[in-house]
Amino acid sequence: MRCIEFRDPKCVSQKGYRRSHAVEALAGGQRFAQCDLFDYVEKGAMIMGADGHDYQLRPNKTLLPTRWDLFDSHGKRLFSVELPTSLKQLLTPLGRELFQLEDHVNNRRYQLSALNQQKKDLILGPLSTGWHLVEEGVPVASVEKRKGGQPIQSRRGLLAALKSLMQNAEWILVDSGMKSTLPPIAFLVLIMLFDAHLARAQT
Repeated sequence: MRCIEFRDPKCVSQKGYRRSHAVEALAGGQRFAQCDLFDYVEKGAMIMGADGHDYQLRPNKTLLPTRWDLFDSHGKRLFSVELPTSLKQLLTPLGRELFQLEDHVNNRRYQLSALNQQKKDLILGPLSTGWHLVEEGVPVASVEKRKGGQPIQSRRGLLAALKSLMQNAEWILVDSGMKSTLPPIAFLVLIMLFDAHLARAQT
């Protein structure tokens, strides 16, 4: 599946509208969930599922949140994304382990980790296929940024690489085995927070 970013014509005239994100099937384009952002996603968001239900993303605190929980319309917690809490990791926002994830429905835990070996790849990691979901120490899926169906490759020089980040591209979740990893709505939450964290780390 893929996560795309776009401007929804139904929202552009509304005050404060920033952008929309949606998760779709790679084949056929079936849309599983969409989120229209009117503020920073770190402050929380409402997500519309294909089932017609709304889901709410809530931060653990108003100022500098470190954890976000996704709840369904009945208040049941479905999924959590958490930043590393150690001082060293917080001071290195693009470190090798970026997020800790928990799927409360399927009782599975992951880390979003950069498996690249070189330090420069930790800065330019989003341009490569070096980000993986790791479960119990084993990579179970890759998170790749693609444009036109092809991976975005790192370019020589920091400026060229950062320009590549601004391309109108999509994030793809590629499972490495037969067992799927994240539910679509959880993938949407992960990518929205991932994009926001990358933008903050590069400012």
